Amino acid sequence: MLELTIDLRHVYHPALVSLGEPELLAANREALVECAECHGDHHRVVHAKINLANALWFNGEAARALPVIEEAVAIAEALQDVRRQITAGFDLGQIRGALGDHRGAIDALEGARGLLRGELVGDQLERAFHPFGSIRRSLSESLAELGHFERALEVAAEAMRFAETVRQPSTLVQAAAATGITLLTRGRLAEAIPSLERALEVVGQSAGLASMYPGAAANVARAYARAGRTDRGLQLAVDAAERAPRTSPFRLSYVMLALAETYLCASRTDDARIAARQAVELAHQRGERSIEAHTLWLLAEVAAAAEPSDVADVRTQYCTSLKLATELGMRPLIAHCDLGLGKHWRRRGKLEQAREHLTIATTMYREMDMPFWLEQAAAFLKELG
Repeated sequence: MLELTIDLRHVYHPALVSLGEPELLAANREALVECAECHGDHHRVVHAKINLANALWFNGEAARALPVIEEAVAIAEALQDVRRQITAGFDLGQIRGALGDHRGAIDALEGARGLLRGELVGDQLERAFHPFGSIRRSLSESLAELGHFERALEVAAEAMRFAETVRQPSTLVQAAAATGITLLTRGRLAEAIPSLERALEVVGQSAGLASMYPGAAANVARAYARAGRTDRGLQLAVDAAERAPRTSPFRLSYVMLALAETYLCASRTDDARIAARQAVELAHQRGERSIEAHTLWLLAEVAAAAEPSDVADVRTQYCTSLKLATELGMRPLIAHCDLGLGKHWRRRGKLEQAREHLTIATTMYREMDMPFWLEQAAAFLKELG
């Protein structure tokens, strides 16, 4: 009976993830670990700990999930349980990514990706979404955050080829999002928007993918806002922010960041400031350092756009974001901060400081092939002579 209880709860877990049921998921995870430890079967224990870590991450508690999944990885390796090594390695990667450790995330995800081969490639491994696509989605996001765009696009292309073979909606969403987010981060809006729209369209047409909607809608909202389509972008961002607490708590700080960015692009600076402060407070509380760094940069952009601009706040937020982004190795964000500081010093008449930061930004954008941002930085630098 105990074994049956454990196994039934394992079956129940993916359905709760797909449907976006954080409260039921939390209750199930605790009972699952308790039952597994009572039983004493190490294979069931590692499976239970993987599900516990996944549930904690899903509920926005990545910091609490980290030691749980690290223990699960160690047990799976000791047991030489390849299936659990793959799922634990994937969860370790996405949890590290959520906490801003993208270099550590890439290591874990590459390890899981390397083990997922042969007859296991087509196996869903008892997960809500197919590991082949999920691993590559998370891997491409972390690679993009570090500025490794070509590698990120290669990984996303692998996911898309697989998605077109299995024709599973959730896997197609993962693959389209992997491509779209990489292109959006790189600043290639015209290419990013169709992929992100496709992901959102599939989510909207598929039953049981409620947990994927807020992230997909927030991605399209950001892309539309940057492309000047702010009305539709705001509709999507507001809708995502309303749904995220219920269906995908793990996406909430990102969704609030997207809402703030969309407000800023619509010249609604007061609303942008409120949403950005909510996002940065939530990200800091959860230990989501990369989201925190992005939101600090956005707060600097909001302060710079205000009338009159808050000079001290602009400089403080850019510098704080730059420090955190440098620590995490987030090269695109580092370049954004240097661009912002260059514009800031230019407005203050400090031309040498402006030139220094704009030169750094221009060089980095050129090295990473980020044309949308490079054009802006190069134009400001040219004005300085």
